[in-house]
Amino acid sequence: MKDYNEPYKTEPIHVLIISDRLFDRAKSLAEYLRGTGNFKVIGLAENMQQAINLVQDCSFDYLIIAGYLKVERTYEVIAELQKQQKEFLTVQWAMIDSLITGFCQHYKIPLKFERTLPMPEFISFLNTHKNDPRPQCPEETQETKTISNQNISLFSLLKKVFRRISGSPSMLLL
Repeated sequence: MKDYNEPYKTEPIHVLIISDRLFDRAKSLAEYLRGTGNFKVIGLAENMQQAINLVQDCSFDYLIIAGYLKVERTYEVIAELQKQQKEFLTVQWAMIDSLITGFCQHYKIPLKFERTLPMPEFISFLNTHKNDPRPQCPEETQETKTISNQNISLFSLLKKVFRRISGSPSMLLL
């Protein structure tokens, strides 16, 4: 006979967190996730190589990017892990603005969440999406490499412009 008072048992959700700019926030996020008992934090990485090393011999459900990545090439960790046949969803956990939206489109990040919202809402968000289909690694041709490099240059320029105008009293509307 089933004991209905027994807590519902589920497999923990495995996450990898990466941040090269908001590492203290990433640590706080990891502590919160661990505290729920529903999540296993595989590790915290500050760069692409650390992230790759942390998940070398394990699977994970989410790659959480805390804030935007200062070293833009670090976003390539997504494609690199997909090339290694890792199946996961990427979540951009940041203050959502046009820069973040652009990064999400460019690097094919399917999920984004406003990090200023309460943490229980983020937990609910992750639980809601845990069974979403995982993106596969697209085939890369010389043409897509060239286009990708051009887009990286454009995004670097946009990031510089955004930093300049966000610090000035008069904001330009893009």
